[in-house]
Amino acid sequence: MDTAGQTLATISQVRQAASTSLVTLFATAVAGQPLTIVEARDGVGCLDGSALRLAAGLTPDRQLLTVALHAALIGAGSLQPDVLRALRASNIACRRWLLIEGSRAARALGPLIPPRIARAIEALGIPAAESAAEALQLALGHRPLPVAPEWLGTLRPRLAAATMASTVAKTSRQFGDEAQPPQTEDSAEQAGSTSQLQALLSQLAMRENAVTRMLSQLFGKKRYSRLPADGEGGAAGDGLSSGHAPVAPGSITRVRAPGAAGDADALSGPTVATWPEWDEAQRRYRPQWCSVASFCATEGEACTRHDLIVRRAVAQLGRDLRRSRRQPQGMDLDYDAAMQALIDRRNGHTPDERIAVDLLRRARDLGALILLDISGSVLERAPDGRRVHDHQLDAAAALLDAFEAHGDRVGVQAFHSRGRGQVHFRSVKRFDEPSTLAVARRLGGVEPGAYTRLGTAIRHGAWMLREQAGARRQLLIVISDGFACDEGYEGPYAEADAAHALQEVRAAGIGAACITLGTATADAVLARVFGAACHAAAPDWRAMRALIRPLLLNALRLIENTQRRRSRAPLNKAA
Repeated sequence: MDTAGQTLATISQVRQAASTSLVTLFATAVAGQPLTIVEARDGVGCLDGSALRLAAGLTPDRQLLTVALHAALIGAGSLQPDVLRALRASNIACRRWLLIEGSRAARALGPLIPPRIARAIEALGIPAAESAAEALQLALGHRPLPVAPEWLGTLRPRLAAATMASTVAKTSRQFGDEAQPPQTEDSAEQAGSTSQLQALLSQLAMRENAVTRMLSQLFGKKRYSRLPADGEGGAAGDGLSSGHAPVAPGSITRVRAPGAAGDADALSGPTVATWPEWDEAQRRYRPQWCSVASFCATEGEACTRHDLIVRRAVAQLGRDLRRSRRQPQGMDLDYDAAMQALIDRRNGHTPDERIAVDLLRRARDLGALILLDISGSVLERAPDGRRVHDHQLDAAAALLDAFEAHGDRVGVQAFHSRGRGQVHFRSVKRFDEPSTLAVARRLGGVEPGAYTRLGTAIRHGAWMLREQAGARRQLLIVISDGFACDEGYEGPYAEADAAHALQEVRAAGIGAACITLGTATADAVLARVFGAACHAAAPDWRAMRALIRPLLLNALRLIENTQRRRSRAPLNKAA
């Protein structure tokens, strides 16, 4: 194949990968849980556990239409045990129910479905059902339906039952509910129609409101980019800096309980910090634009890694030789100190005898925060077949073990988002908390989902490090695939905000190191997002281990060199 042909083939592969990522995001948002897209081996699309099987060779619009019908069944809570039992006897009834109930569920989800996909569903001419019960009656009846394309797929009740169980388990783990065993069909027959699944699906419906506008933006609408008008806190003369100075949280408040009218009991929700966001097009901040809520991560299977290579790399942080002035003895003369001692002696004062320069190994005084990206994009598969999330867990566990082994103050926070008002932090380990089995279980229990407002997460993580680490040297380690995407937050806008946040971190005297493992994100995108920080990418954690020492050392040295230059610069006059 000639060069031009290879280039066209590469462009086609990139477009196909980008299209798959958007379809996966759309499926996850509509279903309200992580839902992967795989190819149907038999050519018939259907729900299968946490996966949605699609027929091969579909155009993007056909993929979205198929995804809308199937994922809406999960998002609207249609996969009830009694319905699935009633559909087992007839394959024709299964397909009829998919079309009728899928159309009804998609209409019920409203703005989550892009307009052109909603129009395509209406164009199928499927009879409208007012409820799930009416949809089942129509499916089991003999009323003729318009002929629908075979590539829309069908419903397979036994596989759909696995999807329902997956919905219960993943929702309870991700959103902090008490862990409940998946409800099987046999237990459903004994217990009847329980309210647990309905409550969980109601939570899904509430959370979906945060991503409504993003899906419209992803599939054809223009990104919302209006700055606050005068009087809204964002006028041109509000004095916001356009440089790289660190920005502190605008306010600390409490989330009020639903229905509370201001009593003291209403202040029992998670704490929230509000943060600005950088608008590269306007070259200014959007003040108090994003809100961060903090929750305790739920426990799962313990995740621990003991890696001697990483321990040796971390052991050298803060242990390298440094030239120390004003020492009582050493390898060279400190000329400034010697001159000052001579002046003191001539003036009749007792001189300071510390006039040497020596190479000393400084004691460790290091605080580190491991910031783990748990957005839905890390559910993608790495080249070795494992999830990107699994590689990131390896990195977080190994780094946590290494810092703990050397007595450093280390914290671990996981993050994802659903719009600018719902940037959620999952606390895995606090700085003042020992690394116990409970911490390992919380790390293993974090479940990926939703989206990535990377700039806000970096700002909040740096603030936590500065306020809580209690160490002179501070290091922020961001483990992310670099795919910054959220409601009104994508492309160059998101990349510029994340890069600007890292510049703010460095300006605050905090070292920033970014790790990317097994991701398909383009190198050019990673360079734009992580350009202001020390960054390393590798196909897996085993290959990354050799890069840990230079990566972390360079992150700390860049800060120390910057601080050294500032200390030599003349001081500005006080205002």
